Amino acid sequence: MSKTWLSVVVPSYNQAAYLEHTLQSIFSQGEPGVEVLVVDGGSTDGSADIIRRHADRLAWWVSEKDRGQSHAINKGFERAQGAWLTWLNSDDLWLPGSLKALREAQTSEPERQWWIGGGHFIDEQGRRFRDYSAPKGLSSAAQLSDWKQFWFAQPSTFFQRSLFAEAGDSVREDLHYAMDLDLWLRLLAKAPPGMLTHAVSVYRMHSAGKTQSMSVPGEAEIVQVLAAHLGIDAALDRVRNLAAERDELQQFRLRIQEKLRPLFAGHRLMKKWFGQGGRG
Repeated sequence: MSKTWLSVVVPSYNQAAYLEHTLQSIFSQGEPGVEVLVVDGGSTDGSADIIRRHADRLAWWVSEKDRGQSHAINKGFERAQGAWLTWLNSDDLWLPGSLKALREAQTSEPERQWWIGGGHFIDEQGRRFRDYSAPKGLSSAAQLSDWKQFWFAQPSTFFQRSLFAEAGDSVREDLHYAMDLDLWLRLLAKAPPGMLTHAVSVYRMHSAGKTQSMSVPGEAEIVQVLAAHLGIDAALDRVRNLAAERDELQQFRLRIQEKLRPLFAGHRLMKKWFGQGGRG
């Protein structure tokens, strides 16, 4: 193992509201041999000032225009010296003790080449609203066609540099939403992950976040990636599942409308909220 145990790349662009908290969540881990590389895309919101304040604790940083998040991650990985790699987006966090749990897991299973942990979601104000855990039984790329059952959080995922090199040694820069899914499929084709029982990360959902806003373009990328790795049937399964989820949501909306109809009967907003069915 190299002197640097783990390299974490922090890609960032105009996330000054969250960047400080992200960096502190890394520094506070207290584990030796961890290097932090911040790759900022030329932010104009004061992010560079935050980075400069912590420059003495960073292995490397840059603030310059780039080609997007995937390019930023690759730039960081090219500079990284660690035997293990990950990235932590500048609006996400690591929970206390996360890296200690990772090191203990690696010591107990030294043959394992990558690890996945759990955590929880927070909203824009930092309020916790849902937990997630590492998926049980994940061992093959084909299982990721069932993303509802086998979804896992990128900020809770760590992999050996050697495995990353075997899987292509880069994150796809032509992908803007599904670059992590593409990488997980490539890693799974090489080795099954281990599952951390420790809650590792905090995944922030907010209006400016890419996950929150991806909608149709993001889903299209996911389907494209699944088709490339697993074939058209797996991609069509994803489309069918999305259609079923949206139909279920529509049915839920209609049930809520019926419950609220007596309360809003005759209100001037009835037609706007409930459509033509609100008349009468």
